[in-house]
Amino acid sequence: MFLVNLPLLVFFFIYISLFTVFVSSSVQNYNQTSTGFNDNCIDANAGQSLGVVLVAMALVGIVIEIMIMTLQQKEYFKIRGNVRRNIADWLCYLSGILVGIDHLSTGCTIYGSWAWTVATLAMILCWLNFIAFLHMIPAIGFYVELLKLIFVSYVQFFVLLVMFLLSFSASFHLIFMSHYEFATIRSSFVKALIMMFGEVEYSELIDQGNANLGNSVLVHLLLISFLVLLGLIVMH
Repeated sequence: MFLVNLPLLVFFFIYISLFTVFVSSSVQNYNQTSTGFNDNCIDANAGQSLGVVLVAMALVGIVIEIMIMTLQQKEYFKIRGNVRRNIADWLCYLSGILVGIDHLSTGCTIYGSWAWTVATLAMILCWLNFIAFLHMIPAIGFYVELLKLIFVSYVQFFVLLVMFLLSFSASFHLIFMSHYEFATIRSSFVKALIMMFGEVEYSELIDQGNANLGNSVLVHLLLISFLVLLGLIVMH
């Protein structure tokens, strides 16, 4: 089974590696010494050449997927693990085509454009899909499956963690709203998530909370409750 799928694994690795190099060389250049973005790309000539190869390889990948779909027929859509990977394959190839054509037509992948957004998401999707592909290798297949189990367990735990963080994010926003990190509920949630990993800045928050609220007892109680409860949740 591994030897049968090895050519596909190698092809997909070459494709996403090329996609990564293309994105890094075709995005709009940022000049830190001037006012911001320039009209030229980081490497325009390389970007044009890589764009043609990227689109060609993506088309070949789509042809391969169509051939596999023809051979497997209904099984292509039935096997649970294969369905997710097949969908990810299609999205990776279609993303390469869209980003490549946009670059060839405009001469540069504009920072913040739809193509830039597609490329950003595709980089995550394609490399994660490649990791899932590696389960076919006997030496590391066990660790890939173990990673999947850990991920599924963490997703189930994360649902409860999100509700816990939301409850404190609203309170942090009300008390520390003059601080830019707590200016909105969304930014307050992100800051609470970061605090979960130890970046609390306790003294600064206490000083600011006292200045805003004038009630040090409530500020201390809120922060201590958050840290204690978070510690219990994470440890268990």
